[in-house]
Amino acid sequence: QGEAEEGGELKSRAEFLNKIQQEDRDQFESEANARIQAASDKWEAERWLNRCGWPRYLEGVERDEIRALLQPIGDDEPVLQRMWEIFERVLDEAYTATSRCFPGTAELFEIERREASITTDKPFQGLMEPDSWERYKAWWKTLMSIWKRLESWHDGREGGRSDNNSNHSDDSSNDSSDDSSDDSSGYGVSETDRSDHSSARGQRPSYRMTIRQEELWKAFDKGVTQVVNGTDRDSQYTPERLQRDCLDVVVQFLDHPFKNGDHYESIVIGALAIMGFDREGGGWVPAINYTPIYSAVIKVARYLVLYQSMLERDRQKAQLRQWMGERQAEEEAEGLFRIVRDKVQRFMTRIPEGAGVDPTPMNWIINTRTYGKQIRYTTPGTERIDWRGDQIIHG
Repeated sequence: QGEAEEGGELKSRAEFLNKIQQEDRDQFESEANARIQAASDKWEAERWLNRCGWPRYLEGVERDEIRALLQPIGDDEPVLQRMWEIFERVLDEAYTATSRCFPGTAELFEIERREASITTDKPFQGLMEPDSWERYKAWWKTLMSIWKRLESWHDGREGGRSDNNSNHSDDSSNDSSDDSSDDSSGYGVSETDRSDHSSARGQRPSYRMTIRQEELWKAFDKGVTQVVNGTDRDSQYTPERLQRDCLDVVVQFLDHPFKNGDHYESIVIGALAIMGFDREGGGWVPAINYTPIYSAVIKVARYLVLYQSMLERDRQKAQLRQWMGERQAEEEAEGLFRIVRDKVQRFMTRIPEGAGVDPTPMNWIINTRTYGKQIRYTTPGTERIDWRGDQIIHG
């Protein structure tokens, strides 16, 4: 009987140890599945992922959180819905304004420039096939959705990295204390609600807005929120104002000098990394499928920068007409080409050789798209894959 009891105890201990080991294995597999892991060196997409840096940037962020960032806009996101409606109008107006430019004007050559020191041999082509334009807008819709959801991750006010955000947030809070303290506006209340709702969320993908970017985003977010909540009592946020606020903040996101050696400080580059996550399969989007997104970002950015430049010249002329005649105002206002060139040279091209400038998001996007195309040319396959403009050709 004693031997039987001892045998039963040993069996019980063995079952207990097996259970503990199984629980450990289950927990390990669950954690490995729930959080982004660095890609295996043996993975066929190693070169592409190492160049993009997506796994490193998103390491530790839960997969479900990334999927949520990529979800279509929901009915429970009225502010984001209105933001997109405004942004889509801006995109369509930018497209229309650009398509009306005289073919071959200096501004179209300038906005097409990829290299600061090399003039392109063809002007920017403002006309697109309708289905291509809708597809390009859809990718920018995803970008806008990610930006809004990232800014609403905790309390809607954090624009900096989690490891060094305190000073930046304090400065911005002091600069806009009047706006953020006005609970009656409807903006402060909704942000507080979001903070309570999301306080238990995990690690957020990191980025760091510039002070100017944060100011413009808050102004746009506040205006849309007040309109949606019905608290814009003075009707100061007109459709025209919100569209201009939207245009200005999106272009400002492109004007982001990287002074700390980290391109993922840009909310644009961070959002593009999130778009590199395959929401359905849980892996990463390969270069062959992803580089068209970079093409869409580059081309639409050119529409927006050119359109903003047109509006800036129009505003200058309107201001000058208060003191002088129409003809004189036309001559005194800064030329459209100069306005466009200033923006292009500052943040729309690759870094020029020997110039004392900082890299920007567009420099990284152009270079990474070029690298992705090179992978396309050097990867063996059963079919030919080539480019015709921004279109992928299979055959």
